[in-house]
Amino acid sequence: MIQQSEQPLKPLEEVEQEWFTNRHEYLDFFWDWATKIPYPARNSIAFAGLRRTGKTAILHRVFNRLFNEQRHVMPVFITFEPYLYRTELITTYDFAEDYINGYLRSYFAFRHRRPEIHKQLWDFGQLRQFASQTQDTIAIQLIDDYDLLRNDPQSHSPSMRLAAWLINQPKGIAGVYNIPTAIFIDEFQVLADVYDPDLDRIIPLSNYYQKPSESLIAPMVVSGSSVSLLLGRATEGALSGRLRTRILGPLAEGYAVSLVMRLGELLDIPVTEEFAYAVWDLTQGYPFAIESLMTSASPARESYPNLEALDEVVSFELTHPQGELFKHYNGEFHKYSKLLNDGQTTKQVMFWVTQYPDKRIEVAEVAEKIGVTPQEVHESLQKLENLDIVRRASMSMYVGPTEPMLKRFIAYQYDFEIQALSQEQAANNIKTEVSQELGRLTNIVGHFAEIAVGAVMKGFDGQTLDGPRFFSTPNTVFLPRFMHIENRWGVIADDSAAELDLVGEYRWWNEEIEERVTSAWFVQVKYRKEKVTRPDAEAFLTQIDAIQTVKGYAALTNWYVSKGGFTEPAQDLLAESSIYYTDLAQFNALAKVFGYLGFPERVRG
Repeated sequence: MIQQSEQPLKPLEEVEQEWFTNRHEYLDFFWDWATKIPYPARNSIAFAGLRRTGKTAILHRVFNRLFNEQRHVMPVFITFEPYLYRTELITTYDFAEDYINGYLRSYFAFRHRRPEIHKQLWDFGQLRQFASQTQDTIAIQLIDDYDLLRNDPQSHSPSMRLAAWLINQPKGIAGVYNIPTAIFIDEFQVLADVYDPDLDRIIPLSNYYQKPSESLIAPMVVSGSSVSLLLGRATEGALSGRLRTRILGPLAEGYAVSLVMRLGELLDIPVTEEFAYAVWDLTQGYPFAIESLMTSASPARESYPNLEALDEVVSFELTHPQGELFKHYNGEFHKYSKLLNDGQTTKQVMFWVTQYPDKRIEVAEVAEKIGVTPQEVHESLQKLENLDIVRRASMSMYVGPTEPMLKRFIAYQYDFEIQALSQEQAANNIKTEVSQELGRLTNIVGHFAEIAVGAVMKGFDGQTLDGPRFFSTPNTVFLPRFMHIENRWGVIADDSAAELDLVGEYRWWNEEIEERVTSAWFVQVKYRKEKVTRPDAEAFLTQIDAIQTVKGYAALTNWYVSKGGFTEPAQDLLAESSIYYTDLAQFNALAKVFGYLGFPERVRG
């Protein structure tokens, strides 16, 4: 019987909630997956994401929630993350030791409500002693069997036999003792190449997970920070087709902007809307890049929210040894230095493909430019795919890197190593490119507001909210789940354009005509200090009539959002026309309901 405790315990370290944004979809997905074990039947899952995108943070949070909020399913967390930084392969003996330790830490922590066992990474000796002290018969039997197999003199390959046996133990224990188990194996791609010293050969140990992956009572989430390796060699062979796939991408635009605002508040950094959007534009939502720019050791950070200061910080982060992005990317490439320096061909191909972000790479053109054969280019691209620098788009086609900071780092290395520019010249090239990028952002403040409102609308889920508090209407307001939300959406009516900032469409069942019909929200957003006037409201009414005449929605809801508020004449007209209207304080209160930061009430600094 699993003991119970009301005390909230966290066996695994978590990212602070304030830093954890736009990941609730994944948290809810894995919680639902785990808590329904073993009914209905749940497939095992491959969860892939580039390094520093928050993949492990999600699994830690799910593990801790399973530990704290339910007693039906035992969570098990095993990681092979330390082997990412080793030049030699993991051995079958390494695997066996880490696997049984990871399982027993999770088992003891959950069953005996002792989170420190996991948090303090108890070793095998401590785990053995704890099993004896508590007279835990399940653990004692597992340890005794492990010792027997570990020292079996009759086995041709004792470590391989031990590893294969261990892989099936969680499933066996869950079935025999009726302990539904959710198994999380982090950096699973490490197991695609495991060295067996007894046989002196490399074994794809991941293939041995076929039967465990099909278990109903102990299914797995295998995760990896190398998307190509995890979804390629690590889950091919015997595992092919047996894992559902979830890929963790960068933060969506609105949430990335919100994260910048949130970090500004937490770190007491002055942030403007323009600055927040600029950070999103430069990072495209990769959370570690956002964090690095907001916490940089560069002296220029003291001049935020000046965009020239942001330019300086980007250059520092990518070219200075104290830059967090420099240390991260440099560490990644050092880890694969042999692969990249093998004949220099792979490195030359890598430098070339940075010129083709998210575009098709022409193998023949690259081969001609760097003076090698097309076959060598193909081989190099396959290596670069394993490093997640390029992405395979078809059987023989690749596209270049899409992570903008990675692309800039590689371009800097190209200028320094191949073009033989000085470090100062190469760094200046980054500044020039970033400066040009920031130059496009001078008219984005209004666009930011539309993004923020659209992000909140995407959270609408069919509930009703208090009308006076959020929408300046005496009635409760129904918030539909939108099929899609369009920005800057419009039609041609009477030979002229009619455009709205946001239009959200949804479907509902009309009982009178007994069929599903399409309805919409029309939304206008003003992000300025001045109040919306009556002529502004009249213009909105005109746009509504023009678009509805063309579209003919079954039902229509109209909403005006204004950071500066509304004049009394504007309020009177909007109320008479049954149009919802929301000022700054109301919108921020609404945004908070859906976990969004909202608009800043003032700019500090």
